[in-house]
Amino acid sequence: MSESSGKAEQVKNPGRRKFLKTAVKVAVAGVGTAALGGIVANEVINKDEGSIVTESGTFFPLYELHSKGIKVESIPNNLDVFFGELPTRKTFLLAPQDILLNIESKNLAFLSQKKTEIMFGDVDLPWNEKDLDRLIIVGEVLVGAGMGVTASDMDHVLGKVYSEADISRRKFLKVVLLAGAAWGLAKIPLMAGLFLEPYNKNVIDRIFNRLMAIDSHMHPELSVDFFRNIVMADKLLTVSEDIGKRTGKKARIAFNVGAAHSGIEDFLQAGHDFCRSLILAYPKLYLRSAVDLNNGIKDFCSARLLKLPENLTEGDVGSGEKLSLTTERRVVDEKLERALTLKLT
Repeated sequence: MSESSGKAEQVKNPGRRKFLKTAVKVAVAGVGTAALGGIVANEVINKDEGSIVTESGTFFPLYELHSKGIKVESIPNNLDVFFGELPTRKTFLLAPQDILLNIESKNLAFLSQKKTEIMFGDVDLPWNEKDLDRLIIVGEVLVGAGMGVTASDMDHVLGKVYSEADISRRKFLKVVLLAGAAWGLAKIPLMAGLFLEPYNKNVIDRIFNRLMAIDSHMHPELSVDFFRNIVMADKLLTVSEDIGKRTGKKARIAFNVGAAHSGIEDFLQAGHDFCRSLILAYPKLYLRSAVDLNNGIKDFCSARLLKLPENLTEGDVGSGEKLSLTTERRVVDEKLERALTLKLT
C-alpha cells in the first residue's frame, strides 16, 4: 500500500521535482561563479597597479566614466599600445584624424611623445542592443524584486503548499529565491559606484571593478557589455601576440574603457582560444548580423593601429593638421577570421 501511494505521489508532483533539479543547477552555477570571481579578485587586487599578466603581454586597465574620461597621469609609461573604446561600425572607415579625436588632446600629446601606438578594435552591435539591454535590465530588476519579496514572506506565500514536514525544502527554496533576487538586483548597488572615479589607484576602486566584472559574467544576455568585452579582449590578445612575434618581447598595452567593461580582464586571463570559442558559440543569426554591421568578417576580426607623428602638442592635436600625418596598420585575428568564414558560409 505504501509502495502504491509512493508511486502516486511521484506522478502527482513531477513539476516540483523538475523545478528542484533546475534550482540546484542554478544554485551550483551561482556559487561556482562567485567562487571564481573571488579567486580572480584576490589575484588581480594584489597585482601592481591592477595589471593583468598573460603569456604574450602585460595589460593595464584604465577605467573611466565616459562623462569624465581619464587623467593623463593615469597612463603608464613605456606602453607599446594604448587601446581606446569606440563602439562604431566605422572603425576602418573614418580618417585617422577623425577617429583620434575621440581621445583627449592632452592624452594624445602624451602618447605621441612616448611613441605609443593608438589601437581601436571595438564593435557596434546589431538590433539596437542598447535599448534592448535597458529593457532586459528593467525586467530582471522586477523579477529580482519579486523573488526577494517572495523569499522575505516565504511562510505566508508557501505555507499552504508545504507542511511543517517540508521545512528543509522550504529553506532551500528560500535560498534559491534569495540567490535569484541577488542576481536580478545586483546592478542597483553597483550603479552607486558609477559616481566614483574608478581610476584604478586603490583597493576600493579595484574591488568595485571586480564586482562589475562578476556582474557582467552573470548577465551574458547583456551584449553591450558581455559580447563587446569578449571581442575587445580577443583583439587585445591578437595585437599583443603580433608585437611578440615582431619584437620578441612581451607587449605592454593599456586599455581605456568604461567602468562596466572590467570583465575584459578575466577574458584576457582565460586566453585567446577561450575568447574565440566564446565568440563562435553565439548563434549564426546574431554573428551574421554583427559581422555585416561591422563591414564584414575581416573588419570584425581586425584591430586598427595608428602611429602618431612624434612630439605632438595639445595645440597640434586641436588643429588636426598634424594628425593627418598619422600612419597606420591593421592586425587581424586570422584564426577567428577563418572560423567565422567557415561558420557563416
